Amino acid sequence: MLLAFNLARRAIWSTLALYLLLMAGFLLWFPVPVTRNVLLHTVLLALHSLAGTAILFMRNLLGPAAIQPVSLALLALASCAWPVGWP
Repeated sequence: MLLAFNLARRAIWSTLALYLLLMAGFLLWFPVPVTRNVLLHTVLLALHSLAGTAILFMRNLLGPAAIQPVSLALLALASCAWPVGWP
């Protein structure tokens, strides 16, 4: 049951990350003037979605033994990304 839940979560995160990357590609293809704030939030949300997808993939691939190291990696990533996103 937990494996099915994690697979569904990974599918949702992957879809969200793909959607954000396609939206960013559209904005690069057709340059639309956006504010710095919109650009910053789009990039940070895309990175957060990609990190969440990668972590869920690693958790599903390596099994329950990888939960603690993967969670620690997510915490380290979030701690390093926070000063970048805080203007």
